[in-house]
Amino acid sequence: MADSKKFLYLPLALAAALLWLQFSIRPPQLKTGLDFYWAAYWASHYGPDFCRRSLLGTLLSPLGEIASQYDFIAVLAWAAMLVFWFRLTVPVIRFLRPLSLLFQCLFVTAILLSPAWTALLIEIVGDPLQVVFAVFLLLLADFIRRDLFPTWYGLLWFAFGVAASLVHEASAFFMLPCLATAVWLDRGSGKRKALMACLAGLLVGVLSIVAFGKHSCFESGGIAIRKGQALPKWTTVRGRERYLGLFPAPEDTTLTFVEVNPSTVRTFQELLGNQQRYFFSQGFPHGLYLIVWRLCAVMIVPLAQSWVVCSLLEWFKSQPAKTTAGVLVNWLRFYGLPLVCTFPLWMIGSDWGRFAGYSLMLQTVVLCLQCPKQNSDHGGSKVKTLPGWLICQGVLLSAFLAYCTAPELTTYRIWGLNQVWPLLRAGAGFIVVFFGVSVAQHFMRRGATES
Repeated sequence: MADSKKFLYLPLALAAALLWLQFSIRPPQLKTGLDFYWAAYWASHYGPDFCRRSLLGTLLSPLGEIASQYDFIAVLAWAAMLVFWFRLTVPVIRFLRPLSLLFQCLFVTAILLSPAWTALLIEIVGDPLQVVFAVFLLLLADFIRRDLFPTWYGLLWFAFGVAASLVHEASAFFMLPCLATAVWLDRGSGKRKALMACLAGLLVGVLSIVAFGKHSCFESGGIAIRKGQALPKWTTVRGRERYLGLFPAPEDTTLTFVEVNPSTVRTFQELLGNQQRYFFSQGFPHGLYLIVWRLCAVMIVPLAQSWVVCSLLEWFKSQPAKTTAGVLVNWLRFYGLPLVCTFPLWMIGSDWGRFAGYSLMLQTVVLCLQCPKQNSDHGGSKVKTLPGWLICQGVLLSAFLAYCTAPELTTYRIWGLNQVWPLLRAGAGFIVVFFGVSVAQHFMRRGATES
């Protein structure tokens, strides 16, 4: 048992150091507390009307007045984020187990030191989706290992589906592709039934919101968050009020949140219309240019990270193709199609970096949990050598992500690398060199085969 766990210690210590590094480098406003926008979800609860995204606050409301204390909400939000991060990290380290310790540390750095992974979780701490995903990964680990699927297990997934959609309806767009990937890799009939049960639960929750959720949890006068030692400080960024940290205030001061998003729940058509006006107000060519620019800014990091994971997955096979074509097939199958499933969110939401990051994290965990190498009781057979092109990509990715660890990158969830022009410019050069290595490897191997 000691030998089977020994490999965890150093990579996990490195992962914890990367988490602390990303936390330390974040600006003060991101370290003093979660954004008030996210805190509002933890404080809202069902009142006379059925409000969407209010299940989390309703579950906390029996605790009484403490449930509306900002400090209490912040502690719970950080705890949920850390649990989610830990459930993401351990499968990645187990996935890298066949490698030597040096390469384990290299690829742990390449995967975790990222504005689309650890830094993103810190930036949006308090997002109710992190609570949903933390529970989801706990269930997913058992789902993948399980061989027997009794009736109660299907009911468990049904109940979780209902609860997840009532906490945040967007969870369905991320969880279903993950479960579908796990079912496709295993092809067990019991897993298919659990997938259908979760789908049914998500549909029940979403239909309940559509039928009864006439109000958002941000309705005027619907939320009161009490501050103990500090109150939120607001400023205007790009014409919108943004929370930028805390400042001292008397202990008996109570902040009643009057209005953040005062409208009722907007329809899909309304949100889509807002996006169309934002992108195409200056004509179709300009709108297309903005979309491509934004996509590049938010996809450079997830694309490179997921490509490295698919390359390792291909190399771990007993008879790997060892070509770029095989990696491309894996990427389209395990990342490309699930990313397409989140397309409705991209059409109506502005958090493109958040959508891409969550999709990257969850799909990576599914692949890591399914990798047969990590199930060996003795650590699996060591991969004695890695190809030079894969090592080169790991080094390039680690170096670029270290460069991206910058305090100026505070709204990656929306703008990606576009927030800081030097980062985006460096990212464009990085992605060309990164995939140039794969293309060169492909033609070199094909030339060697032909000769």
